[in-house]
Amino acid sequence: MANHTDSCWHAFQTAYIQKSDGKFNVAPCCRAKYVGFTDKIENIKNLPEIQRFRQKWLAGKKPQECATCFTKEKAGVESKRQRSIQWFEHYPIDVDKNGHVNHNLRDWDLRPENTCNLKCLMCNPGLSSKWNEDIDLYAKYFGSSPELGQSFDWDYVYENTKNFASRIYIAGGEPFYMKKAIKFLDRLSTHEYNRENTNIVIQTNGTILHENLYNILKRFRVFLFSMSVDGVGEVDNLIRYPSNFDEKYKIFNKYKQISYKPPAISLTVQALNLPDCDNIRKAFPGSHISANLLTSPNILSINALKPKIVKRVQKKTRFSEIRQYCKLYKYSEDLNSKMQEYLLDMDKKRGTDSKKVLPWCFI
Repeated sequence: MANHTDSCWHAFQTAYIQKSDGKFNVAPCCRAKYVGFTDKIENIKNLPEIQRFRQKWLAGKKPQECATCFTKEKAGVESKRQRSIQWFEHYPIDVDKNGHVNHNLRDWDLRPENTCNLKCLMCNPGLSSKWNEDIDLYAKYFGSSPELGQSFDWDYVYENTKNFASRIYIAGGEPFYMKKAIKFLDRLSTHEYNRENTNIVIQTNGTILHENLYNILKRFRVFLFSMSVDGVGEVDNLIRYPSNFDEKYKIFNKYKQISYKPPAISLTVQALNLPDCDNIRKAFPGSHISANLLTSPNILSINALKPKIVKRVQKKTRFSEIRQYCKLYKYSEDLNSKMQEYLLDMDKKRGTDSKKVLPWCFI
C-alpha cells in the first residue's frame, strides 16, 4: 500500500478494543462508527466487516463510517485521520486486495470498562458506573441506558503488544480505577522495548493521584498524560461532577513531572462550556488542547445555545477549532428548552446551580 495523504492509517494499524453486552465493537478507531461485532477478541483484526471497510480506502473511497473526520477536515480542523498519517506512515503495511492485514498491529486503543468516579453531564451509564446514581434522570431524557463497557482478555493484549506496540492508549471509564489496566502496564514495563519505545497514553479525568500507577508510568520513557477538562473552576466542577478543579490542577502538575512532553488536555466542546473554552487555554499554557465537538446527547450540543451567544464566541475566541465549529452551528429552540430543563433537574438532584455557573445556557 502506497503512502499518501488520502488514506487513514488507523484502518490498517489500529486495534480498537471495546466490549459491551458480551461482544466486541469493531471499528478502525474511536471516532468512526462501528463496522461490525464479534464475540472473540482475536477476530477484531480481520473480521470480514473490517476487511470490507479497508477495501474502501484501498479503492480511494471515503467510508461513511469516518464522517466525523471528514466533517472536521471540511471545517479546516486537523482530524484524527490526518494525524494518523504522521504517526504511522513510516511503518510497513502488509494488506491484500481483500483488506486482510497480515502484519501485527502497532496501535492499541483500549476501552476496558465503565468503572468511573464521576458522572459528567454529557456522559452516560455505559461509560460511567457512577451515573447509575442518577439513572432515573438519564431514563427521563435519553431512554434506555447504553450497554455497559466490559473488561476483556488482557493476556491477549499483552501478548500482542509486548516488544512491539508503538502506541497504547487507555481510556475508560477512569483508567486510574482499573486494577487490570494497572496490572497490564506493570507487566508491560518489564520489557525494555516497551519502556523505551512504546508511547503510553492515559486518558483520565484527573481526579485521582494513584501512586502505584504513577510509579509504574515513570518507567516508560514515552508516557503522555491526557486530562479531560471542560472548563475552569466551577464550570468544570459542574460539568464533570463531582470533581474539584483546584485538586485536578495539582494532580495535572504532578503528572506533568513524568510526562515526556506537556500533558495534553481533552476538551469536549458543548453548550455548557462554549464561552469558557478560551479560559482553558489560559489555565494550561503550553499544553496541546484537543477540542472535539459534542454531538451526543444533542440537547447539550452548541446548537442548544442562543445565536447571540455563539456569534459572540465566534468573534472573540482564539481557538481556530472553535471558530470552525461555530460555522457548523444551527440553532434549535427545542434543544434549548430541553437543555434548560435537563440542567434544572440535575440541579435538584445534585444540589448544583446551573443558572449561576452556566448563565449562557439560560439566556
